[in-house]
Amino acid sequence: MTQLSNLMSIPTDCPQRNERMGWLGDAQLVVEESIFNFDMAAFYTKWLRDIRNRRRRRQCFRCGAPLLAALSCRPAMGTACVVIPWNLYLYYDDERILEENYRLVKGWVDYLTSINVGHLIKFSKYGDWCPPNKFRSLDTPGELISSWCYNYDALTLSKIAGVLGKSNDAEKYAKLSQETKEAFNGSFWKRITTLIILKLLIACCISIFAPSTIKKAIVKECYIRKLPTFYRFTWR
Repeated sequence: MTQLSNLMSIPTDCPQRNERMGWLGDAQLVVEESIFNFDMAAFYTKWLRDIRNRRRRRQCFRCGAPLLAALSCRPAMGTACVVIPWNLYLYYDDERILEENYRLVKGWVDYLTSINVGHLIKFSKYGDWCPPNKFRSLDTPGELISSWCYNYDALTLSKIAGVLGKSNDAEKYAKLSQETKEAFNGSFWKRITTLIILKLLIACCISIFAPSTIKKAIVKECYIRKLPTFYRFTWR
């Protein structure tokens, strides 16, 4: 019932209080769960149109759609414009959703590229949203989350371009994703032991960045220490 109550024309953040906004971060988190339980093709197709209509200069947009007078979109929110069409394609096998949103996805990744510093994204608002009784993670660096989003979005864009037969773009963004991966490893894996002890959200790291030789060791360490993770990227 909670999921159904959050699907009133737009995917809202919570049905029990008077916020009920179409936050992008909340929506991208539950996209697979929503598709599993409901026929979401038309619903998300319409909402992606709302997101496109909220685009601003340099392909940046708001953190919610259709109406949300919040800050310009942060990486942990904007990744929704990549995650949602990609999952719609994976589960409904309909390339039209990729074609319709290709400019949106590409524009978003290009926007992140325009503000990167050494293939990392240094700014963050919400980050690893959110630990109990806090508005932001006290442990996980915001730039870690933003840089991870940058890599994930570039990698997924390369896959989308491949599906649509855009070979030049597929090659370009695959190269970009490799560069961002190397930058991430160079910046964050040096501190990985400390970050884990400080309750790093490791799900986002081991999915793409961790060298294969230490993935099992990281998972085992987190299991032993019973380290909590928060909601932003645990699903991936």
